[in-house]
Amino acid sequence: MPDERHPVSPGTLFARGVWQEDSLPAVELGEGITTPQVAAMDLSPMLLGQVDGRPSWAERMLRLRDSSEVGPFRLAYLEALVRAADMRASRLADQRAKYSKGGQV
Repeated sequence: MPDERHPVSPGTLFARGVWQEDSLPAVELGEGITTPQVAAMDLSPMLLGQVDGRPSWAERMLRLRDSSEVGPFRLAYLEALVRAADMRASRLADQRAKYSKGGQV
């Protein structure tokens, strides 16, 4: 992103506000479903080429796109869901920050 803050350490991976080793809390999704907590994010799959003998991000996405189980339309739909959820979470975080600073939501 154009205004994204870069890490001080040049070897630290980051993408769209998520940095290598960031943690994620457990999230309640409703109906008794909770995502597990992630202690440390591993962003190495975003690197081009294989990492530790595993396929790259692009190779894995192309495999999903070309598979009969997922295909291009399901993959695009799933990406749209993730992007919409990210936009919603960002909007809610902005509203909470504004509200906590005394602004109105």
